[in-house]
Amino acid sequence: MKVDMAMFKRRVIVLFTLVYLCLSSLCLASQRAMEKYLPRLQGNWYDLAGNVVLVFDGASVNGCPVVDILRVVGGGGDVGFTVRIVEDAGYRDLKLNCMGLSGNSEEYHQYIRLDGKQKLRRFPESRFWESVGGLGLGMAKQEVLSRYGQPDLVETGRDHREAWTYSSLGLGISWEDGLVSKLRIYANGDRHFDRTGFNCANPIEDYVQYYGWNRSPKAGSYGAYGIGHGEYLWFDQYPKAVELSVYWN
Repeated sequence: MKVDMAMFKRRVIVLFTLVYLCLSSLCLASQRAMEKYLPRLQGNWYDLAGNVVLVFDGASVNGCPVVDILRVVGGGGDVGFTVRIVEDAGYRDLKLNCMGLSGNSEEYHQYIRLDGKQKLRRFPESRFWESVGGLGLGMAKQEVLSRYGQPDLVETGRDHREAWTYSSLGLGISWEDGLVSKLRIYANGDRHFDRTGFNCANPIEDYVQYYGWNRSPKAGSYGAYGIGHGEYLWFDQYPKAVELSVYWN
């Protein structure tokens, strides 16, 4: 069979052009990911015992050069990606699932789940804005147990989640990766928010006036209302309960 060499050359050129464009796009995406996320990761990241696990310094992690950030999923501060570094033995991939990742290293609720297992936070100790009876978002279990003892009820869920209830106090705690992710005040207890003194007995308008919200929550409606520092109030169970959470959706 006679081969049309001119046609063959054109097809080869087109093929190589497509490959080049694909590789260029991948390199550009990698560069953009490096420029976007490396600045937000700078500094120390601690385990729940207060030990330094990861140190991002410029374009290195624990002294090892970062060569790529790939497989980006999500966006904003809640994002997952793989950081590829070079160790003495060769390449190593660090899978990071980030929550609340910010360019401000002083922002309280920033967390990383490393390789799907270990939870890391920005500070060696818990830091929070609002609290309930001395308990704040981001606290570790030992901190809560030392103040309140064992809960009346423990429920275990999926995806590293757990829920505790202190029935006599009207207090509920939700956990994720061993850290407090939600604090719930029930109407049948004596708990209240430490900064405001508010609880379920307060009309929603008290919250609106204190925090200066532009819209007023409706009792039983779904939606988060920010109080600053990456913390949110929920009124979807009001007047039976009011919830303080790190989640905005």
